Amino acid sequence: MVKTDYGHGKSWWDAKAKKEEIDKFDEYINRALRWKEIRNHLSSEIKSILDVGAGTGAFSIPLAEMGYSVVHFDLSDEMIAMAKEKVQGKNLNNLTFQQGNSVDLSMYEDGAFDLVINMDGAVSFCGVDAKKAIKETIRVARHKVIMTVSNRANMIVSLVKSAVRVNKSHFIPAVYSMFDEGLWHTYQYAENAE
Repeated sequence: MVKTDYGHGKSWWDAKAKKEEIDKFDEYINRALRWKEIRNHLSSEIKSILDVGAGTGAFSIPLAEMGYSVVHFDLSDEMIAMAKEKVQGKNLNNLTFQQGNSVDLSMYEDGAFDLVINMDGAVSFCGVDAKKAIKETIRVARHKVIMTVSNRANMIVSLVKSAVRVNKSHFIPAVYSMFDEGLWHTYQYAENAE
């Protein structure tokens, strides 16, 4: 089993930061559905929110603007920098930024937040450590957790589509890794770069 290289993952997310909000494929629909779910869980018991894998602030910033106390938590310094740029000049003393890895939320006590949001990447890109990221997310939540992850079936379809474009005669090794182990890493095989 391949260990997760968080240094590589951080570099990957840093490089992706400028493209994070470009609406490719179904991103607009995806965010709208996530917003619908978040709104369904905002109630009078929710005062503090941790947004794990907050990226450039798609959820954390509007939630802070609504008056919630929000921690914007992300692995990527570049994502955090872009989110900070978005709030320059706004009076959002209720929004704080924290760089870190979703598998280690030890800086927060058990039940520290009324709501914890963890949308996909902060779990899905943890590879073999995904269970740790899920456990940490649940541990720091007092009332509610909203979490999405990429499942094996979804990732296999994506990899197969990519593999066919790269090499029409056989699947790239990442496809076999997904079938055999249920995960893959962007740096695991040379063909993944394509």
